[in-house]
Amino acid sequence: MKFEIDHNSEESKYIQLHDRIITMIASGKLSEGDVLPSVREMAEILDINFHTVNKAYALLRDEGYVAMYPRIGTVIELSFNKKSRRTEIDRNIKLIAAKAKCMDMDVDELHRMIDSDYGRLVKKKN
Repeated sequence: MKFEIDHNSEESKYIQLHDRIITMIASGKLSEGDVLPSVREMAEILDINFHTVNKAYALLRDEGYVAMYPRIGTVIELSFNKKSRRTEIDRNIKLIAAKAKCMDMDVDELHRMIDSDYGRLVKKKN
């Protein structure tokens, strides 16, 4: 497993870690039952503050991607409510579509972008 973040990005480090872990789950690099490095280990791996890692892990837990167990650690455990997740995805897609429209992006280009990203995740799993 390779965890990395961009220290030069304007995006928060905890959001980068959060998004990276979700992408790794989607691509099959992380599976249910896998144990993530401890908060302190991950902080050392990424050269960031352990509070930043703790914030990312807590967000993943709150969203239903991981569970946290004493003496075991943070475990990939998909326990989210699919209906509420679909509502969130629908809301995000509406916002992305609105942003694309504001940029005068062609709908076919937007579809290609989504298809390409989704296709990369499916390919990585196989």
